[in-house]
Amino acid sequence: MPRFRPVSGVLLTILESGEMLFHAPGGNWSLCPPEATAMWLALQEQGGNAHAAADRLAGVWGLNPAVIHQELMQRVDEWNLAGLLVPCAD
Repeated sequence: MPRFRPVSGVLLTILESGEMLFHAPGGNWSLCPPEATAMWLALQEQGGNAHAAADRLAGVWGLNPAVIHQELMQRVDEWNLAGLLVPCAD
């Protein structure tokens, strides 16, 4: 099962609104809504394991883990394309 980690040099700021501001190493920045902030934090809390992060969020949000996993993987793809997150070895 793949795991994901932030690229070296990514900085983030969590705003009072729950939004998260990413600063990529190349100088680009990205603003994420509160749900994405929770997904990022759960992914990091679970050592980059997307299934475990989805299970964690499903328990908190009272939703189906498969639905959360699908949404989380869409975010992972976006973060990967933005140069913020990469797959890593287990």
